[in-house]
Amino acid sequence: MVDLFISKINLLVLLLVHLGYSVPIENSDDELVAVVAVSRHGDRAPFTSFPTDRYYNLTYWPMGFGQITKKGIDRHYKLGQWFRHRYSSFLSEFYHSKEIYAWSTDIDRTLMSAYANLAGLYPPKGYQLWNEHISWQPIPVHIAPFLSLIENLGCPKFFSMLQKVKETVFPIYEEKHSEILQYIANKTGWPKVSIEMVDELMDLLFTYEEHDLTFVPDWSKAMDHNVTKYLSAIVYEIQTHTVPLARLKIGTFYDYLFNFFNKFVDPTSLKVRIGNDPTALNQKSKFVLVMAHESTLSAILNTMGAYNMKHIEYADTVLWELKKRKDGVHYLNVLFKTKSELSPVNILKCDYNCNFEQAKKSLADVTLTIQRWHKECLA
Repeated sequence: MVDLFISKINLLVLLLVHLGYSVPIENSDDELVAVVAVSRHGDRAPFTSFPTDRYYNLTYWPMGFGQITKKGIDRHYKLGQWFRHRYSSFLSEFYHSKEIYAWSTDIDRTLMSAYANLAGLYPPKGYQLWNEHISWQPIPVHIAPFLSLIENLGCPKFFSMLQKVKETVFPIYEEKHSEILQYIANKTGWPKVSIEMVDELMDLLFTYEEHDLTFVPDWSKAMDHNVTKYLSAIVYEIQTHTVPLARLKIGTFYDYLFNFFNKFVDPTSLKVRIGNDPTALNQKSKFVLVMAHESTLSAILNTMGAYNMKHIEYADTVLWELKKRKDGVHYLNVLFKTKSELSPVNILKCDYNCNFEQAKKSLADVTLTIQRWHKECLA
């Protein structure tokens, strides 16, 4: 009887979390203190394709290869509206630099996604309405030093360790699934197909599915997509497969994340700096938006023990909500938002209502400063 009661309670909790997908946060006795949202950019044009693809042509992608599409802009605009609804009692209706701070990698599609998102979150009104014909206002987006290190500066140690993992892991799966790899080679015109090329193909097919289903080749429907999607996910999973890899891949993000939250838990931590930017932690914002990539979100989820080996879709978002109980104790709720669900995420072995200090300890091994990152990369 007790077990049945507990099961019903657990079911109710899950139901309430999923219902929270579309309702604002306002029914908790605990105080929402700060939020960090990390999103994948919106829909984009493909980067590359296979020789027999007739749709890899600028005729179909007028904004350029790798660039965000109109659908991608709209998707993030709507995500911004979702933020507005969920945090209606937390964020002012008027934009203020002391309330929100937006970061992005220095890539067109992430920057444009951030601008679109902020347009949905803060449509101008009242004294901020500068043109009655334009429901938009400029809101700054800053380049994130804690996300752009590997992409911009390189890290020989990371790529050396990653290559060793690839040489160990990839041949096992390539031999096991040699038949499907050969099938892909025959259909695409690629002379030989590796696991990384399977990832390129699955990314392309997903892009086409979201853009125009007629672009998806008929032969791809005969593949076992459970296999190809899993092979694609391996490409992302191995990037944080070990603690040393995870530290160099995503450690500087966690350093920023916990320092940002720590300024609410311990105000004396405001003296901390990130890089050479004194605004990074000293700004008084309580909501941080970070626009990033599939590899970013998969690394975050994997280091928390929550990566389910599934594709991170456009505008998927990881949310950290820092809350404060009446007794003064701070805890984190982590959620993963897709286009259809809002699901709770546990930080490793920590409960959903994860004590802030415990969350920091759980991820301490994969957290490091930018200064330490430089030292470890060159070691």
